[in-house]
Amino acid sequence: MKNLRIIPEALDEYLRQYEFLVELNPSRAEEFRSAITEGLGAIQGSPTKFAYLPGRTFRSYGPTKKDKYRIAYIEIENTITIVAIYYSGLPDPLYWEGRAF
Repeated sequence: MKNLRIIPEALDEYLRQYEFLVELNPSRAEEFRSAITEGLGAIQGSPTKFAYLPGRTFRSYGPTKKDKYRIAYIEIENTITIVAIYYSGLPDPLYWEGRAF
């Protein structure tokens, strides 16, 4: 199984949304946490299963059922790097493309 690495910006996105949901509704926050954890496990278990973003070198898991979040990642050798955990309904959902990893 390949190593999983989450860049700081992606972790910050996840934590901000989780903390927002905790304030709004703790059970929704737990559903969100569970969906993202499930997605990370699916990516690590079968990284080639998910499609590349059209015209990009990144793959994308999702969207999650309830929150419509996606997880963008790239594989380099034995490491899967999570580049973004983002809401797919944003006006510019690929705002994260220029991130260094």
